[in-house]
Amino acid sequence: MTITHKVKMDLQDAGLPQRLEMPMGDAGSRKIQLFLYANQRLWIIPEDATVVIRYKKPDGTVGEYDTLPDGSAAWSAYDNLLTLSLAPQVLTAAGIAVLYASIYLEEDLLQTFSLEILVKAPVAGMRSVTSENYTYMTNVLRGPLTAKQGQALAVGSVDDYGRVTEVAAVDAADLIKSNNAAVLTTAQNLSVEQQSRARANIDAASKAAVDFLLAKFTDVGLAMYDEKTGEKYSIYVVNGKLAMKKEG
Repeated sequence: MTITHKVKMDLQDAGLPQRLEMPMGDAGSRKIQLFLYANQRLWIIPEDATVVIRYKKPDGTVGEYDTLPDGSAAWSAYDNLLTLSLAPQVLTAAGIAVLYASIYLEEDLLQTFSLEILVKAPVAGMRSVTSENYTYMTNVLRGPLTAKQGQALAVGSVDDYGRVTEVAAVDAADLIKSNNAAVLTTAQNLSVEQQSRARANIDAASKAAVDFLLAKFTDVGLAMYDEKTGEKYSIYVVNGKLAMKKEG
Protein backbone atom coordinates (compact mmCIF):
# COMPACT_ATOMS: atom_id res chain seq x y z
CA MET A 1 0.00 0.00 0.00
CA THR A 2 2.41 2.62 -1.29
CA ILE A 3 1.96 5.89 -3.14
CA THR A 4 5.04 6.91 -5.16
CA HIS A 5 5.65 10.53 -6.11
CA LYS A 6 7.95 11.00 -9.12
CA VAL A 7 10.13 14.10 -9.47
CA LYS A 8 12.75 15.11 -12.04
CA MET A 9 15.63 17.16 -10.60
CA ASP A 10 18.61 18.77 -12.33
CA LEU A 11 21.47 19.04 -9.85
CA GLN A 12 22.92 22.01 -11.76
CA ASP A 13 19.72 24.05 -11.99
CA ALA A 14 17.52 24.44 -8.92
CA GLY A 15 14.75 26.24 -10.73
CA LEU A 16 11.57 26.89 -8.81
CA PRO A 17 11.00 24.76 -5.69
CA GLN A 18 9.04 21.63 -6.53
CA ARG A 19 6.05 20.98 -4.29
CA LEU A 20 4.27 17.74 -3.46
CA GLU A 21 1.02 17.32 -1.53
CA MET A 22 0.51 14.60 1.08
CA PRO A 23 -2.01 13.96 3.86
CA MET A 24 -0.94 14.47 7.45
CA GLY A 25 -0.58 11.25 9.41
CA ASP A 26 0.36 8.92 6.53
CA ALA A 27 2.95 6.41 7.75
CA GLY A 28 4.94 3.85 5.75
CA SER A 29 2.93 4.54 2.62
CA ARG A 30 4.73 7.41 0.84
CA LYS A 31 7.84 7.31 -1.35
CA ILE A 32 9.55 9.87 -3.54
CA GLN A 33 11.40 8.86 -6.69
CA LEU A 34 14.02 11.41 -7.68
CA PHE A 35 15.21 11.13 -11.29
CA LEU A 36 18.55 12.94 -11.14
CA TYR A 37 20.12 14.91 -13.99
CA ALA A 38 23.10 17.22 -14.41
CA ASN A 39 22.83 19.83 -17.13
CA GLN A 40 19.88 17.86 -18.55
CA ARG A 41 21.94 14.66 -18.77
CA LEU A 42 21.43 11.54 -16.66
CA TRP A 43 23.42 11.73 -13.43
CA ILE A 44 24.33 8.19 -12.41
CA ILE A 45 24.45 7.62 -8.66
CA PRO A 46 27.76 5.96 -7.62
CA GLU A 47 27.37 2.33 -6.56
CA ASP A 48 29.22 2.84 -3.27
CA ALA A 49 27.32 5.98 -2.29
CA THR A 50 25.28 6.23 0.90
CA VAL A 51 22.33 8.54 1.45
CA VAL A 52 20.88 10.45 4.39
CA ILE A 53 17.41 12.00 4.16
CA ARG A 54 16.99 15.30 6.01
CA TYR A 55 13.89 17.41 6.59
CA LYS A 56 12.38 20.25 8.59
CA LYS A 57 8.68 20.48 9.44
CA PRO A 58 6.62 23.66 9.82
CA ASP A 59 6.48 23.25 13.61
CA GLY A 60 10.31 23.42 13.81
CA THR A 61 10.97 19.73 14.45
CA VAL A 62 13.61 18.13 12.23
CA GLY A 63 14.96 14.77 11.19
CA GLU A 64 17.86 12.98 9.51
CA TYR A 65 17.75 9.29 8.73
CA ASP A 66 18.77 6.48 6.41
CA THR A 67 16.76 3.84 8.25
CA LEU A 68 13.04 3.51 8.94
CA PRO A 69 11.61 2.71 12.40
CA ASP A 70 11.27 -0.99 11.51
CA GLY A 71 15.02 -1.18 10.76
CA SER A 72 14.69 -1.32 6.97
CA ALA A 73 16.63 0.92 4.59
CA ALA A 74 14.97 4.25 3.85
CA TRP A 75 16.46 4.67 0.38
CA SER A 76 17.62 2.80 -2.70
CA ALA A 77 19.51 3.86 -5.82
CA TYR A 78 19.69 2.57 -9.37
CA ASP A 79 21.30 4.43 -12.27
CA ASN A 80 19.96 7.99 -11.90
CA LEU A 81 16.94 6.99 -9.79
CA LEU A 82 17.04 7.72 -6.07
CA THR A 83 14.05 6.37 -4.14
CA LEU A 84 13.32 7.88 -0.73
CA SER A 85 10.90 6.36 1.76
CA LEU A 86 9.28 8.91 4.06
CA ALA A 87 9.57 8.18 7.76
CA PRO A 88 6.24 8.58 9.61
CA GLN A 89 7.50 11.71 11.39
CA VAL A 90 7.88 13.61 8.10
CA LEU A 91 4.09 13.93 7.80
CA THR A 92 3.03 14.75 11.36
CA ALA A 93 2.61 18.53 11.17
CA ALA A 94 0.29 20.45 8.85
CA GLY A 95 1.97 22.99 6.60
CA ILE A 96 5.05 22.97 4.37
CA ALA A 97 7.83 20.51 5.21
CA VAL A 98 11.18 20.87 3.43
CA LEU A 99 13.07 17.69 2.51
CA TYR A 100 16.32 16.91 0.70
CA ALA A 101 18.84 14.08 0.35
CA SER A 102 22.59 14.09 1.13
CA ILE A 103 24.64 11.69 -1.00
CA TYR A 104 27.98 10.59 0.49
CA LEU A 105 30.90 8.91 -1.30
CA GLU A 106 33.92 8.54 0.98
CA GLU A 107 34.81 12.17 1.86
CA ASP A 108 32.65 13.71 -0.87
CA LEU A 109 29.16 15.08 -0.25
CA LEU A 110 26.54 16.02 -2.83
CA GLN A 111 23.13 17.31 -1.80
CA THR A 112 19.95 17.50 -3.81
CA PHE A 113 17.90 20.64 -3.93
CA SER A 114 15.07 20.73 -1.44
CA LEU A 115 11.52 19.61 -2.09
CA GLU A 116 8.50 21.22 -0.49
CA ILE A 117 5.85 18.88 0.87
CA LEU A 118 2.49 20.51 1.58
CA VAL A 119 1.16 18.40 4.44
CA LYS A 120 -2.61 18.71 4.62
CA ALA A 121 -4.63 17.84 7.70
CA PRO A 122 -7.50 15.43 6.96
CA VAL A 123 -9.74 17.42 9.28
CA ALA A 124 -9.94 21.23 9.37
CA GLY A 125 -8.24 22.67 12.43
CA MET A 126 -6.15 19.57 13.10
CA ARG A 127 -2.57 20.83 13.47
CA SER A 128 -0.32 17.87 14.30
CA VAL A 129 -0.07 14.17 15.13
CA THR A 130 2.55 13.64 17.88
CA SER A 131 5.20 15.61 16.05
CA GLU A 132 8.81 15.19 17.24
CA ASN A 133 12.38 14.98 15.96
CA TYR A 134 13.48 11.77 14.24
CA THR A 135 17.07 10.53 13.92
CA TYR A 136 17.97 7.01 12.79
CA MET A 137 21.20 6.47 10.84
CA THR A 138 23.10 3.22 10.44
CA ASN A 139 25.16 3.74 7.26
CA VAL A 140 26.41 7.26 7.96
CA LEU A 141 27.25 7.40 11.66
CA ARG A 142 26.81 10.48 13.76
CA GLY A 143 30.14 11.40 15.31
CA PRO A 144 31.01 13.89 18.04
CA LEU A 145 31.08 17.56 17.02
CA THR A 146 34.11 18.19 19.24
CA ALA A 147 36.75 16.04 20.92
CA LYS A 148 40.10 16.30 22.69
CA GLN A 149 43.37 15.02 21.28
CA GLY A 150 44.07 11.50 22.52
CA GLN A 151 40.43 10.56 23.09
CA ALA A 152 39.06 7.33 21.64
CA LEU A 153 35.87 6.79 19.64
CA ALA A 154 33.44 4.40 21.30
CA VAL A 155 29.99 3.07 20.40
CA GLY A 156 27.51 5.66 21.64
CA SER A 157 24.28 3.86 20.80
CA VAL A 158 22.92 0.90 18.86
CA ASP A 159 19.50 0.03 17.49
CA ASP A 160 17.34 -2.99 18.32
CA TYR A 161 19.29 -5.01 15.75
CA GLY A 162 22.72 -4.26 17.29
CA ARG A 163 23.71 -1.86 14.50
CA VAL A 164 25.81 1.13 15.56
CA THR A 165 23.84 4.38 15.24
CA GLU A 166 26.19 6.82 16.97
CA VAL A 167 29.80 7.10 18.09
CA ALA A 168 31.11 9.24 20.92
CA ALA A 169 34.50 10.60 22.03
CA VAL A 170 35.65 9.32 25.43
CA ASP A 171 38.84 9.37 27.46
CA ALA A 172 40.71 6.07 27.19
CA ALA A 173 41.01 5.81 30.98
CA ASP A 174 37.24 6.25 31.43
CA LEU A 175 36.57 3.66 28.74
CA ILE A 176 38.81 1.13 30.47
CA LYS A 177 37.31 1.77 33.90
CA SER A 178 33.71 1.53 32.70
CA ASN A 179 34.25 -1.73 30.82
CA ASN A 180 36.87 -3.39 33.04
CA ALA A 181 38.44 -4.43 29.76
CA ALA A 182 42.09 -3.71 30.53
CA VAL A 183 44.53 -2.60 33.17
CA LEU A 184 45.73 0.98 32.91
CA THR A 185 49.41 1.29 33.79
CA THR A 186 51.75 4.24 34.14
CA ALA A 187 55.55 4.24 34.17
CA GLN A 188 57.24 4.40 37.58
CA ASN A 189 60.75 5.39 38.63
CA LEU A 190 61.65 3.21 41.63
CA SER A 191 64.81 3.22 43.73
CA VAL A 192 66.82 0.00 44.17
CA GLU A 193 65.24 -0.45 47.61
CA GLN A 194 61.72 0.10 46.21
CA GLN A 195 62.37 -2.36 43.38
CA SER A 196 63.52 -4.99 45.92
CA ARG A 197 60.43 -4.38 48.06
CA ALA A 198 58.14 -4.60 45.00
CA ARG A 199 59.63 -7.96 44.02
CA ALA A 200 59.15 -9.24 47.55
CA ASN A 201 55.51 -8.08 47.55
CA ILE A 202 54.70 -10.15 44.49
CA ASP A 203 57.03 -13.01 45.48
CA ALA A 204 59.21 -12.37 42.44
CA ALA A 205 62.77 -13.63 42.06
CA SER A 206 65.55 -11.32 43.19
CA LYS A 207 67.77 -9.52 40.71
CA ALA A 208 70.68 -11.71 41.77
CA ALA A 209 68.66 -14.84 41.06
CA VAL A 210 67.62 -13.51 37.66
CA ASP A 211 71.24 -12.61 36.81
CA PHE A 212 72.36 -16.10 37.90
CA LEU A 213 69.83 -17.72 35.60
CA LEU A 214 70.69 -15.48 32.65
CA ALA A 215 74.35 -16.45 33.05
CA LYS A 216 73.32 -20.02 32.30
CA PHE A 217 72.47 -19.12 28.69
CA THR A 218 74.49 -17.99 25.68
CA ASP A 219 73.40 -16.66 22.28
CA VAL A 220 73.43 -20.26 21.03
CA GLY A 221 72.11 -22.39 23.86
CA LEU A 222 72.62 -23.57 27.43
CA ALA A 223 75.95 -22.60 29.03
CA MET A 224 78.03 -25.35 30.68
CA TYR A 225 81.48 -25.14 32.29
CA ASP A 226 84.32 -27.72 32.42
CA GLU A 227 85.03 -28.22 36.14
CA LYS A 228 88.73 -28.88 35.53
CA THR A 229 89.63 -26.29 32.91
CA GLY A 230 86.86 -23.74 33.59
CA GLU A 231 86.23 -23.52 29.86
CA LYS A 232 82.72 -22.47 28.77
CA TYR A 233 80.65 -24.51 26.31
CA SER A 234 77.22 -24.02 24.70
CA ILE A 235 74.97 -27.03 24.37
CA TYR A 236 72.26 -26.88 21.71
CA VAL A 237 70.21 -29.05 19.32
CA VAL A 238 70.85 -29.32 15.56
CA ASN A 239 68.64 -31.52 13.35
CA GLY A 240 67.38 -33.38 16.40
CA LYS A 241 70.87 -34.12 17.71
CA LEU A 242 72.57 -32.67 20.77
CA ALA A 243 75.62 -30.58 19.84
CA MET A 244 78.29 -28.71 21.83
CA LYS A 245 80.33 -25.62 20.98
CA LYS A 246 83.26 -24.15 22.88
CA GLU A 247 82.86 -20.46 23.67
CA GLY A 248 85.66 -17.92 23.49
